[in-house]
Amino acid sequence: MNTSRSHATRTLGAIGAAVLVAASITLTTQPAAAVTTVHNWQTSQGGDRLTAKSDLTFAADSSAPDILVDPTRQYQAIDGFGGAFNESGWTVLNRSNVTAAQRNAVLDQLFNPSAGAGFSLTRTAMGSNDFSPTHYSYDDLAGGTDFTQANFSVAHDESTLITYIQAAQSHGAFRIMASPWTAPGWMKDNNSLIGGGSLITPSVDPRYYQAYATYFAKYVQAYAAHGITINDVSIQNEPLNPAKFESTVYTSAQMADFIANYLGPTFASSNIGARIRGYEHNRDTWTFPVDMLNNAGTLPYVSGIDFHPYECDFGQTYCDTANLGLFNQAKPGYSTWMSEHTDLGIPNASDYPGDERWGGEIVDEMLAGEGGYIYWNMVLDQTGGPFSSLSDAQEPLVIVDTSGTTATVSYMPKFYELAQFSKFVRPGAYRIGASGGANGDGIKSVAFKNPDGSEALVVVNTTGSAKTVKVGEAGSTFSRSVAAHSTNTFTWTAPVNTYHVIAGSTGTWGAVNGDHYTADSGFTGGGTAVNANAIDGSADDPLYQSERNGTSFSYAFPVPTGRYRVGLKLSENFFTSAGQRVFTVSAEGAPQLSNLDIFAAAGARYKALDRSFDVTVTDGTLNLGFASSVNLAKVDAISITPIPSTGSQFTSTVSASVPAGYSTGTGTIPGYVFAQDYNTGGEGVGYHFSGAGGTDAAYRSDATHLQACTGDTYCGDNIGWLADGDWLNYTSTVNVSGTYDLHVMVANTAAGGSFSIDLDGRPWIGTQSVPNTGGYQTWQSVNINGVSIPLGTHTFTFRVGTGGFNVHSIEFSKIFQLNTSGSTAIESEWYGTGGEGFGSHDATAGNSFTAPYRGYLRGGDTDLEISSTGTFDVGNTENGEWLKYVVFNPTAKTYTLSLKAASGFSTGQVRYDLDTIGNTLGTASIPNTSVGTTAGWQIFTNVPTSVTIPAGYHALYVYVVNGGFNMDSFTLS
Repeated sequence: MNTSRSHATRTLGAIGAAVLVAASITLTTQPAAAVTTVHNWQTSQGGDRLTAKSDLTFAADSSAPDILVDPTRQYQAIDGFGGAFNESGWTVLNRSNVTAAQRNAVLDQLFNPSAGAGFSLTRTAMGSNDFSPTHYSYDDLAGGTDFTQANFSVAHDESTLITYIQAAQSHGAFRIMASPWTAPGWMKDNNSLIGGGSLITPSVDPRYYQAYATYFAKYVQAYAAHGITINDVSIQNEPLNPAKFESTVYTSAQMADFIANYLGPTFASSNIGARIRGYEHNRDTWTFPVDMLNNAGTLPYVSGIDFHPYECDFGQTYCDTANLGLFNQAKPGYSTWMSEHTDLGIPNASDYPGDERWGGEIVDEMLAGEGGYIYWNMVLDQTGGPFSSLSDAQEPLVIVDTSGTTATVSYMPKFYELAQFSKFVRPGAYRIGASGGANGDGIKSVAFKNPDGSEALVVVNTTGSAKTVKVGEAGSTFSRSVAAHSTNTFTWTAPVNTYHVIAGSTGTWGAVNGDHYTADSGFTGGGTAVNANAIDGSADDPLYQSERNGTSFSYAFPVPTGRYRVGLKLSENFFTSAGQRVFTVSAEGAPQLSNLDIFAAAGARYKALDRSFDVTVTDGTLNLGFASSVNLAKVDAISITPIPSTGSQFTSTVSASVPAGYSTGTGTIPGYVFAQDYNTGGEGVGYHFSGAGGTDAAYRSDATHLQACTGDTYCGDNIGWLADGDWLNYTSTVNVSGTYDLHVMVANTAAGGSFSIDLDGRPWIGTQSVPNTGGYQTWQSVNINGVSIPLGTHTFTFRVGTGGFNVHSIEFSKIFQLNTSGSTAIESEWYGTGGEGFGSHDATAGNSFTAPYRGYLRGGDTDLEISSTGTFDVGNTENGEWLKYVVFNPTAKTYTLSLKAASGFSTGQVRYDLDTIGNTLGTASIPNTSVGTTAGWQIFTNVPTSVTIPAGYHALYVYVVNGGFNMDSFTLS
């Protein structure tokens, strides 16, 4: 990103305590990971409420666990969990029949990390909202304008929100985001605080936008004067919702203009430390923040994007969680939060069935990449209020019933569901790998690693029966029977494996991507310097403004044995031309960046430059060295993050020497794993070759043992020159668990070759023989039938027993064994492998629901969309399109095939073919499923057809005769 700012920008000295980040870590020598005692807390329908259960112990176990935790797979940083401060909550807590002891107990339960839930991420309103007793802003006028904000005042809040937050601060530390529901009425085109309306735009008079930017700055400063740091500001609560209560609407262009040209520069020139977060509305309109960020002027200022999930509750009955993946594709590198969600209605603390979903929802949000989760009202009374006459009753986390002589306090089950996360997953944690389970097994899980190294695993059992879950990490496991309808958190100690430090600084900083940077530590030698100039190319200026420098200095970070990615942030803040500062960076005694000239590499002074490299640590300490050649070596910030010892998944572009059409949905299972797409990391990490081999370097820069494949139109490259003991790692994500057939394409001029396959470091598929196929480019499949694969991200290791053969690919083909005495359910998105023309046929390029971004789940051209059933459906069907499913029928049988379909028309028709297109088993007409004025595209109905399927393996084709309908799933019964 670029910025033309010439003024001083945010510096660490100004905002050192502005963001709640991971505590500074004392660097001491640590042993290798040795996890033993496991603590367990449970909330359940059976009556547990964050109840401590008996401890468990990890024990050595080489068998496969149900959930495999992998701290070397690191995902998003976690900013925290919590709720919102509203005037209504403080009003209730201060009613005459609420005692001081009750009020303190509630705040302790909410914010105390030891005795309570330890909420660490909160939200408050800037001015009134629908849970305020009156309508107000901080600059209300009877008439006229106040462009200088001379009348600005937070006096209204001094007895409500300010006091509420101050009281909470005595019980724990937390981060605060402020969100306005409305601008002052005189700034809006409807001249009202309520009922929507927009800020008067700069095309009419730019003074309104600037006055509102000043309003934000004065708000942050006024709260700071009361001892309250506003860490983040949102531009607007729900900018697309012209609600009848307090609201202001924006287009994405208007929000971008306000940030880029008014609020951002005002915060920078006023040295306001609060970060700016954008959007804050539902996920069905996820393109709003994409369009907003397309304005390059926003990039120096926007630090994150926030979402609400009310598309689930209003307008449709299902959630668009998967759209977070589309946003992250479009605009990678931003932290995202779920900044509000609630239930409507009168609260009932006994309603566990109604509240159970919150544990699963938070798991889903974390797996989708959210770094924070904020519930709406923390505290309300027994009526779900008090609320504005323009709003409705809503459910809080804590009910303070003031209807009697003495108030009573009760906690909603959803409070405990949220506490299962907030208490044990602290700011600065990371989501880490947790793979396993099966589609439809009712178990959800997500794992985290805290800044102190401790790990937390949350397991949600949504079923009506207890389930035993075996959890594994690093060759050890423990097992626990988790109660029916329960949320469990498991925690254990482990070594620190991640560091983010700001060189030469005693401050902290939360990066745009969510990383929590702490004060400089682990260094030996060197001096420090600080620059206050704006840094071009980054919204994280403080990570490039302070430095450690010297002719020679070093860092030592205690870490477990393993592989790590070292990231360096650099800016030339002193010299004005190339060649004036040149130095070398080494790791573990070996040069990694030689003759580094920051100015030459960045192209200018005060311009961000990021460099990274990977290193293997075997002695428990990652050592970095900086040595100057010309003037002083320097570094501005350092990150140390773990990476898998098996290498990282290669992102296949299927380009260069590979013929067009070769891509058949790589990277996910069901699908293909191509031999050419072995993991990154090089020799001993992504692969091992004992001998030399030629290579076709046109496909990937780290190519080895690749040769152009000539035996097929879409052959691409294959792996050749294989010798005894060679191996290659392949990491893929399994989207559909269960039974698979594997088809390994090999070629050889003689019999005698052999291979085996490991799964996640454990033997999985035993020795398989490679036949004489008649030539090194004459391909034949070695078939391995009926193997089981769990959900999640897994690493497959292809091991050569006896070499001398070539390998091209492994097809992971999902097999559906039909239940001859019951029913077999098949989701439409589980169609066959091979891509266009093999596992499916789609008439148009790209997924029409996600283009130009990669399609949902499988990533191919088939038009998958989010379904009202909670999964995906195949939509936008057109004449002649088809999907293929491989089934195994134990015995010949006639089945009722029920297709769950939806349509806004009555002309749709589907045909079922067996083994070849045109070998028809039966046909069915798709009805119009519309109800009233609601089009039927997500109103599914079962359309039955009788089909007779012979015994054995068969390809079942679902063929679109007349399109215009959606297909969610089908059953054979």
